[in-house]
Amino acid sequence: MIKSYYCQVKAYVYVVPDSDLTAAENDLLHVQVYAPLVPVLHPLYNDTSDVPGHLRTMITYLRTRQTYNTARTFSNIEPQCSACRGIAKFAIKYARGDFPISPLISSLETICYYFVYRNKHVCSGIINREKDVVLYVLRHSSVTPQQLCSLIMSSNLISAHCGTYRGPRWTVHLPLPAENLLSYEAKNLINGYPDRFDRVAEGRASEVFHDKNGTAIPLSRSDRIYSGDPLSKQRYSITYINTPTIIYRDRLFNDALPYLKVLHLTDIHFDPKYRRGANADCEAPICCREDSGPARNRWQRAGKYGNYGKCDSPRVLIEHMLHHISEHHSDINQFSCYVRFVTQDINQLSCYIHFVTQDINKLSCYIHFATQDINKLSCYIHFVTQDINKLSCYIHFITQDINKLSCYIHFVTQDINQLSCYIHFVTQDIDYVMYTGDSVAHDLWKINKRDNSRVISRVGDMIRYHFPNIPIYGAVGNHEISPRDSFPPPEVRRIKRHFNNQWLYNLLADQWQSWLPHTTISPQARITGSYSVLVRPGFRIISMNTNFCYKLNLWVLFKSVDPGNILSWLVSELLKAEANREYVHIIGHMGPLYGDCYEEWGHQFSRIVTRFASTIRGQFYGHCHRDTVLLHFDVRSPDLPIGVEYLTPSNGPFFKLNPSFTIFYIDGDHKYSTREVLDYETYFMNLTQANAYDEPRWQLLYRAKRDLKMAALGPRNWDNLAHRIARDVNFGSQFYRYHVKASDPLLQEGCDPQCQQEIVCSFVEGDKFLPKKCRPRR
Repeated sequence: MIKSYYCQVKAYVYVVPDSDLTAAENDLLHVQVYAPLVPVLHPLYNDTSDVPGHLRTMITYLRTRQTYNTARTFSNIEPQCSACRGIAKFAIKYARGDFPISPLISSLETICYYFVYRNKHVCSGIINREKDVVLYVLRHSSVTPQQLCSLIMSSNLISAHCGTYRGPRWTVHLPLPAENLLSYEAKNLINGYPDRFDRVAEGRASEVFHDKNGTAIPLSRSDRIYSGDPLSKQRYSITYINTPTIIYRDRLFNDALPYLKVLHLTDIHFDPKYRRGANADCEAPICCREDSGPARNRWQRAGKYGNYGKCDSPRVLIEHMLHHISEHHSDINQFSCYVRFVTQDINQLSCYIHFVTQDINKLSCYIHFATQDINKLSCYIHFVTQDINKLSCYIHFITQDINKLSCYIHFVTQDINQLSCYIHFVTQDIDYVMYTGDSVAHDLWKINKRDNSRVISRVGDMIRYHFPNIPIYGAVGNHEISPRDSFPPPEVRRIKRHFNNQWLYNLLADQWQSWLPHTTISPQARITGSYSVLVRPGFRIISMNTNFCYKLNLWVLFKSVDPGNILSWLVSELLKAEANREYVHIIGHMGPLYGDCYEEWGHQFSRIVTRFASTIRGQFYGHCHRDTVLLHFDVRSPDLPIGVEYLTPSNGPFFKLNPSFTIFYIDGDHKYSTREVLDYETYFMNLTQANAYDEPRWQLLYRAKRDLKMAALGPRNWDNLAHRIARDVNFGSQFYRYHVKASDPLLQEGCDPQCQQEIVCSFVEGDKFLPKKCRPRR
């Protein structure tokens, strides 16, 4: 059975294919690893033979199981959790003891070389870049071996094997809403919100509320289960008081109302060292570089526009994509309009532009003059001459349909009866761009602040060059930082003195501000890499640094209670938006319900979405590299879908994927706008064809409503889609093609019914504290 799991392809790991160590390798391993460590570890273990035993178990397993997934998460393999806990026990005790570090580092480098990357420079670079963070966290936290293994080795697929990470219990304070209260809860809640789902067992949840005295009162849910079938998954919805109804209407053309066209870029992973013709199958996290060694055949040579192997994006690919978007998604780049003036009195000359169509391709206008003072013609018009023969003006006009409409008027006659002008429109029809991070390549063993800063700036410059007059809203990716994935909580002062990301947050804040010259982003950008900004009256975008929840961010082991205080900050921003009657879109790099975000953080985020469901109208993330969605369900009524996380596929080819980009259509500027996602389109470039014929073509992969046959893109519609995929294998195969961006190698591998079920389950089981919705296939 082909394993095609949901969004788990994050890196390629070279695994030695032999099943056993040779005698020489075994002897060398004993000399270089076991022998130096055992005497040092004698005080830690009653039987020092346990240490080599644990190491050998893990090492042997990794050597004999080949996988294309990351060494960082061990996705798509079944790890030996007992071995992990044994090694974790050794590592924690060693770090907290008075032992020299060099033998440990040397041993880890040797293990890495033999069983992960057959490249000493790679192993040495990765381990030495991360050792300071690892040692600090292990020494200054109360982490246990079980916690360490459950956090690092868990994913959407294998969390049951090593368990779910459990830190201190915590909850985000959510103030009481003015409406939307349960009659029972209105009388019995403490702090304005139920504490949490305390237990999840056998697909059922027990909700515990606290009264004003702090006494736990279980809330009866007998009215939610159909008594006729105790195993039925259908439940009654909780009845709300004065709950405004959210209507998800079919708006293929938005009922002739304005809409916004929004470009979403993510996971560009620009590799400035990419070399055409280089080896695409090397023994490192990424290849296609001069130091990747010779290619064994022509299929393993890096193509001009990228490669399906372990390779990131060349500059030519990024430039071609951005140029294509700017040229082919701008309906009125060269639209022109000719206007004739018929007035007899130059003293009454004034100008007014009126648009009489929603269709930009049929844009029409008329100009009418009605002022008495040529020097005060209009606030939009500035005359640069008093000579009627050279009379000209410049109009800058902003409409709800066109982000920045500009035209130039030049009067070409002295005869007022024949006075005319020529208007030339020079704008694009993309209203704004979202870029959700990961500019940097996967060269984990080489990353540093200087190189990362250069790449971030270069990628930002490329985006701005192709979209010079369009607002761009950015978010921070996990690859931007050095050392990798390290996001310490800035609120802990002693950590901030030794480890901080201020250089990155300052760099990104300056870049984001340059992308929004007419708006001031919030100061939080320089503290946590997050900010909130008003896009239009009544419409706000909140960019959130979701990397604080990353399971490979080891600082979670140091502080798992709202690290960065990012969720508390989000609540405060949503409260202000609610008070101002603003709709909100949230952007970030990693989806909070995605498997790389630890479960408690994801559940607390679900509580926030439940509380502010009428305010949050869109969520947009990246990181996954594949195309998918994750559904939020009401934490108090777990069968009621209330929100959607769009995980936009990567712009680059890493790993085994075609490059792609996505355009969203959002309810636009009108009196009854809901700011909902109306539709979206994903475009892709087939790498096989582009490299073979040097003719890159960006093709429409699919249009959501048309090709998924969805009446609308509301949470209920996506929930129904998950059921359709589960019932219809043929439709599941079609969706898989969209999911993997029509990747030639992944389509060749295929996706059987079990694979399709795993994709479906990932849709609906993002919050691990809610009852399970998928049953194992028999």
